[in-house]
Amino acid sequence: EIIARETGERITHLAPVKGDGLVNCVYEVLIPKGAYILRANTGEDDYGIYLKEQWCVEQTARLGIPGPESFRVGKIGAVAYSLYRKIPGMVATQVTSTRDPIWRKIGEYARKYHQIEAYGFGSGFSADPAKGATIANWLDYYLDYIFDNDRLVEEGIVRREDLIRSRKAIEEISQWNITPRLCHGNPVLKNVIVREDGEVALIDWGTACGHLAPQIDLTEILVEHPDDHRGLALFLEGYGLSQTDFQAMKEQIWVLQAWRLLSVAKWALQDNPLARKEMVKYKCLLDRLFSL
Repeated sequence: EIIARETGERITHLAPVKGDGLVNCVYEVLIPKGAYILRANTGEDDYGIYLKEQWCVEQTARLGIPGPESFRVGKIGAVAYSLYRKIPGMVATQVTSTRDPIWRKIGEYARKYHQIEAYGFGSGFSADPAKGATIANWLDYYLDYIFDNDRLVEEGIVRREDLIRSRKAIEEISQWNITPRLCHGNPVLKNVIVREDGEVALIDWGTACGHLAPQIDLTEILVEHPDDHRGLALFLEGYGLSQTDFQAMKEQIWVLQAWRLLSVAKWALQDNPLARKEMVKYKCLLDRLFSL
């Protein structure tokens, strides 16, 4: 029904896209016009997330950043969906030759989209100045989510003293001077397509947020690729940042890493075997972070 509504054509082939996170229902759809990527979910926030992603794709395209084309969003009953043309090419994680130009290009793109002002803070930002969450809203939510009980300590994920240290540091974000900018929220290799013509396309803007730039996107890179020092250096080069610039941000990045890792560790404690598998990774990164 979704394909018929949006394209007027019938499906000739439908296949799930594997490895696209723990909660996404993602399909590759073939119709006579070509291949499309369809996402469909029934979560209460999904329609808003798809609209946000559509807005981000439109805004960044104006800056010359390649991404999904013919991006459409809709809702049929309780099912929200997004649909866009499949980008012919390869996910950057599958590239076996040098990835240096990819990381450099991601840095170039980040510098461009960080110019876009986001009204509001966190994933609840808005393009409308009259709307959007505040830093206080964002902080209240995460302070309650992360620190509402001692389960992270009881499960042996972090030491109590590290949890206390983290809470104090995260609370101080309220004192930071932040003009929220559009941030991708996860500008890493799994969210990049190297097109058949060699262009680098940035996808999956569902994680986009209004936040401190470039610190929040650097935080995500350090969480996803903690040992790819060359990739980080090339991102900085593409962005136009020196190592001195990066070192000046390290204190804020440490706080954002603590927030990010503690929140995903708390999420991974849910009774979901797939989520639980991620806990080893998060604990290792938290141990490394708290040793600094």
